[in-house]
Amino acid sequence: FDATVRDAWHVDGAPGFVYSVDWDGKPVVRERIRWAPVEAIGTAYALFTVTGDKKYEDYYRTWWDYCRTYLVDYEGCSWWQELDVNNQAGTSKVWDGKQDIYHLMHCLVIPRLPLTPG
Repeated sequence: FDATVRDAWHVDGAPGFVYSVDWDGKPVVRERIRWAPVEAIGTAYALFTVTGDKKYEDYYRTWWDYCRTYLVDYEGCSWWQELDVNNQAGTSKVWDGKQDIYHLMHCLVIPRLPLTPG
């Protein structure tokens, strides 16, 4: 968790997780993909629930704010799949596929369920 925040979150001057980093933690692909922050939301929630550490709650809220600001497509009633390095929608450098619901489950459903036995 901490390595991901250190190496991928907001590391190039714009909010968002860069898509990939090298073995030394330096960004390789700087586009932002929807699944990274929504998975991180579920993870932050789980860690906050287990530890009670406010740091995880703060990340949970920060990443939801990011999603609401950049990833939710309010006009199209959906989510943007990929954003460019400036968080602008419409790029498909990394992935040009149809969005799935699987990753969204991590931010929409997991925080509403007990952590166990999952």
